[in-house]
Amino acid sequence: MSDSYFFCAISFLYKRYRIILLERHLISREHINSTEGSGLFVSKDETISIMVNEEDHIRLQGMLPGLQLQNVYEIVDETDNEMEEVLDFAFRPDFGFLTSSPSNVGTAVKASVMMHLPALVYTDQIAKVINAVAKLGLLAGGFFGEGSDSLGNFFQISNQSTLGETETQILLKLTRVVDQIIAFEKNTRQRLLEGHKQYIYDRIGRAYGIMKHAHYLNTREAFLRLSALRLGVDFKMFTSLDVSKINELLVLTQSGHLQKYAGKKLDSDERSLFRAEFVREKLSLK
Repeated sequence: MSDSYFFCAISFLYKRYRIILLERHLISREHINSTEGSGLFVSKDETISIMVNEEDHIRLQGMLPGLQLQNVYEIVDETDNEMEEVLDFAFRPDFGFLTSSPSNVGTAVKASVMMHLPALVYTDQIAKVINAVAKLGLLAGGFFGEGSDSLGNFFQISNQSTLGETETQILLKLTRVVDQIIAFEKNTRQRLLEGHKQYIYDRIGRAYGIMKHAHYLNTREAFLRLSALRLGVDFKMFTSLDVSKINELLVLTQSGHLQKYAGKKLDSDERSLFRAEFVREKLSLK
């Protein structure tokens, strides 16, 4: 690979460094348990990661902030074309790309959008959204994708089928559904402000108090409180806090990153104590 990428052999990494890569969504949950023969290429801006010998020989992943599916696809497609000049991918004109999992055969494209949906969770409408998404042939996963738990009211919406649809069709379908969910979330937020303003402000205010004064925070509670503060930022309740700071803390308060900052291995209780101290120092709320 070019000088714009870092490479590491997974088997040479300590477990805590693998967890950090997972927390940054640069490798999959399956890849952190890989043994010899598995590797990872990561672009210096962390936009592209290439997993070697994960489920398939190669898994190419691209990430950008916001709803930029087409831009991400173009970056991935360009990288894929460069790789195709030196690699012979398993491909058949009638089936498309041949992958280890039959569910990925065809375009082999899995597109996902991470969504923050606190209003739909607060009003108990998220189950309806997840069911509707499933009926449209899409998947609603948690913070780390399919099969993972939802943390901080974050959900990943992704395509399920890769056979019988072109890349363009997959992206357009996902974009249309995501746009509808965004509109539903925005309308629900507006209704909360109009009909339950004190309830929602109290929820955000309690999160403010806990994050400012807590001395013990586990991961799940930290994510829930940061989610509420993120909503408060959207409602313009804070003057010295923005979404980028919340997004940063959502990464840095996870166990792997905390232990990196602490410079040592921490057990669960020690992480909760250190997390609270870390948040109090990093988060200046006004």
